[in-house]
Amino acid sequence: MNKLRFSRASLSLLAPLLIFSALCLGPASCGGNSGGGSPASSPTAALVQVGFVTNLSGIAPASLRSFILNVTGVRMNPLPNSKNTATPSETSGKWVIIPVPTATATGASPGSYQLDVLAGQSQMQVFNSFGVKNGKFTTIEVVLDTTSPGGIVPLCAGGSLEGCIQYPLQLQNAGTPITFQESTPIETEQHKTVQLPILLSANVVSTPSGPGQPYVVSVSASAPADNASGFVATVTGKVSGASGSIGGARSHLRVTAELGGTNTIVASTEVFSDGTYTLFLPAAAGVGTLYDFYVSGGSTTIQATRGVSGARVFPNTTSTVDFEVKGGQTIGGFSGQITDACTHQPISGATVQILVPQSGDETTDCTVTPQNCVTVATAETDDVGNYPLPGTIVSPPPIVHLPIGSPSPTPYVLMISAPGYDSTLSQGTAAQNAASGGTAGGHCPPSAGNGTCNFSLTTGYIQGSVNLTAAQPPGFKTTVQVFAENFGTNQLVSTLPAPLTILGGQTGLGFTLNVPTHAFNSSAAQNFDIFAEAEDQFQGGPAPFPGHTILAQSNVAGPPTACATVASGLFAQAMDCTGHGSISGTAGNNPAPPDAGTTVQLFKNNVALAESAVGPPTPAPSVGNSYNFCVPPDDSYTLQRFETGSPVATPAAVGAMATPVATSTPCPSTCFSSGGGCPGTCSNTAGPTM
Repeated sequence: MNKLRFSRASLSLLAPLLIFSALCLGPASCGGNSGGGSPASSPTAALVQVGFVTNLSGIAPASLRSFILNVTGVRMNPLPNSKNTATPSETSGKWVIIPVPTATATGASPGSYQLDVLAGQSQMQVFNSFGVKNGKFTTIEVVLDTTSPGGIVPLCAGGSLEGCIQYPLQLQNAGTPITFQESTPIETEQHKTVQLPILLSANVVSTPSGPGQPYVVSVSASAPADNASGFVATVTGKVSGASGSIGGARSHLRVTAELGGTNTIVASTEVFSDGTYTLFLPAAAGVGTLYDFYVSGGSTTIQATRGVSGARVFPNTTSTVDFEVKGGQTIGGFSGQITDACTHQPISGATVQILVPQSGDETTDCTVTPQNCVTVATAETDDVGNYPLPGTIVSPPPIVHLPIGSPSPTPYVLMISAPGYDSTLSQGTAAQNAASGGTAGGHCPPSAGNGTCNFSLTTGYIQGSVNLTAAQPPGFKTTVQVFAENFGTNQLVSTLPAPLTILGGQTGLGFTLNVPTHAFNSSAAQNFDIFAEAEDQFQGGPAPFPGHTILAQSNVAGPPTACATVASGLFAQAMDCTGHGSISGTAGNNPAPPDAGTTVQLFKNNVALAESAVGPPTPAPSVGNSYNFCVPPDDSYTLQRFETGSPVATPAAVGAMATPVATSTPCPSTCFSSGGGCPGTCSNTAGPTM
């Protein structure tokens, strides 16, 4: 179910494909980290920013839960031109490669980027910004992963084809390059950023004949008819005050755009030697998208701002954001170790963020109102709790490339968080030794000695148990993950560090879940919504959605103090294998027609389980104002419509769901019902109009 939602206090829990659905106010993956892990290019070079929009044919988009293509790169070639009209060969030495940014290599194989075909019909997905030589490029090629070009998860459709499981994707012409020629060449020029929008059209040629069989798909590329202006906003500006401060390859000035109030980088571009920059940013039609912007790098101070004059950006608009910095700064940073205050053991996967006030509002105290500040650097801990993770000579960790004199005289604010722990905020000043391996660097608080930026996080514990309606057969197992959300919200704050494994012959297991003991940046007690879902398999492989019922309990009291344990009696209901199922429906025109900010959330026992984007894709052809969920059959679900994150209208009950249709043995799933038989082939349930 991939139920991982954004919460600033639980950043390391994020699932990439869901971050953007919550914050771009549309389908998942509206953008990627543009250039965050790519080799640095010359600040005087031309820059190309690649973005994808998509088109889908041969199948109804509303019948699919997901459709992913794994992109491994984009290539450009100056041929054909007026002197040489031949189409370039694949081995031509004139190809210029725009690679996958390391930070967004989230595909099935290392070095691939997951392009969401369904989301791409309504939003541009930023691929990468990359420095290239000056010139004109006419032939564009998109390279897909040849081993694993993608995958599709359909909804339940009846018949013999199982839904809500992953099917492989097979290219119809796997050996044919996906190329097109620009009618007007892409012209790169020194001190300019050029947008290269690409329309990827996917046509489903044939559907699988059974589980494990592929969808056969043909993929073509072309230039979007409107140059994709209806999907993006342009932000440009100038960074002044840094003359002569641009250093070597590791210290170029960059302007970075993050989703507002997060540390989720959508695009980042270098500042040219004349101080100018340009960003092309995905923007939600009708409601706009809020971004934080900051300039960093070189030997300059850091400046940050929220929004364009505090406002959202909209498609087909151009806005200006200028920065004033000071050069000649001494560069340093922070490093250290994060540990558990209760067990004194290191915490792996903890996050350290550097917060600064917005430009012009430097009096803001980020320790009091961190929500009004901007994250300008992030680091995570390794297996022994040390931060930052190693970078490279070309791309060092941002947290060790901070001006010591900035912001002056106010110190930096560090926000330290980890799933299941109380977040903490601390002032600190950077130190020059922070990049030394295994050495703590920085002064935390500023009056402390160097090497004092180690932190301990407090936590508490909730105990419970997960029980099955019947033991699985010998040789089989049921794996279950337990999640905790802040009460009454969709904000995930904790999961078990390792799922429970209930072996064949067993009927249940107990668990202890780490949870925060108070609300973020507050002393108020914390209650939680807690749910558990199985990680079932199908035909011997992992299935993306469970076949067991989901256990959910709302408003569970948390531990009263740090290191305390609460035996909450979770869960009274037993988990049964009911098989896969899906719910699909449409959003109506009440209180208004759906837009890019419309979503529908799925609840069980008042606990938020999943979210589906609804808004119509504009300017792409409409795929219908549909929502859908893959969940096991249950009569306890309710749906709630949201507009830009706020609930509207009245929650609606789904009612009794369609039960799976009996299937012949052997059972393709490791999920067995209480009677020991297979749940069967899943069926779709028509949900209410929201």
